[in-house]
Amino acid sequence: MNEENKNNEKPSSAYDVAKNATQLDNGALSFDLSNLKDEEEGEYFIALFDVLGFSDLQKEIGLTKMHSQYKDLINDVVLKDLDKNPLAMTLVNINFRPALVAGRIDIKYAYFSDTIILWARQVKFLFPLFIDRCSEFLVKAIEIGLPLRGAISIGRAVMDKQSGIFIGEPIVEAARLESAQDWIGITFGNSIHSLPVDNNSFKFTEILFNYEKHMKPEKKALNSMISVDWARKAREQNKTETIVSILTSRMEKFKDKAHYYSNTLDFMNYSLTNHDWAKKIVDSYKEKQKDETQKPN
Repeated sequence: MNEENKNNEKPSSAYDVAKNATQLDNGALSFDLSNLKDEEEGEYFIALFDVLGFSDLQKEIGLTKMHSQYKDLINDVVLKDLDKNPLAMTLVNINFRPALVAGRIDIKYAYFSDTIILWARQVKFLFPLFIDRCSEFLVKAIEIGLPLRGAISIGRAVMDKQSGIFIGEPIVEAARLESAQDWIGITFGNSIHSLPVDNNSFKFTEILFNYEKHMKPEKKALNSMISVDWARKAREQNKTETIVSILTSRMEKFKDKAHYYSNTLDFMNYSLTNHDWAKKIVDSYKEKQKDETQKPN
């Protein structure tokens, strides 16, 4: 590639922009994501949600109320305090230089019929913020009466909200995985395995491993075995009792959908039982290392 073409090449991801960051006099790194337009192909984090029992819910509360709930959910979680969203900070290497980088995630959305999509440009160290927002999104949705089944995928796509055009393998993956679940919750697609499972890509307090009771038996191959621990978020917000009450009430009211709610309550118990799973692994590793050093030569 000649120098002229290289200079004219458009960045395809936020990481491409970050690689070409400008180092300021004070040592900070500056990069601009504003020229990454969504109608252009790029790397994304994508979360796709389906409203369970959409037809029954529509009959129960009406289209006007449902539309209002959609807007409330977006405003209260996705768009809330955009200028005050928490900063994610991590140590990265840009242009072969270590740098402490801080950023806020810009999540966009679209909804149509019983489907809601959230997405953000893919920057590895911002992924925990995306997961956290999806977790809060689910908790809030249950509270206001919108039972959601979701899937998170990552990869290359076109997310053109203005034209209503959404194309790409991660969208296909998320749609297939979403419909393969029997619960209210969020599972990661297998594309997630392209990211290293470390505390820069994930906060271990936001995920749970090896859960599969929620998967339809014939669809288990779609399960990455990593789920969003939204039940921990509910506990942190002191909403567990409220959530359990809502789920139990709806399970009794919509008996044909009872297994969705039962599986969700089971997951909440699993989350509580495995609240310290990451700490247990670390403690076990430390104990093993201690035993190794104490062995006689």
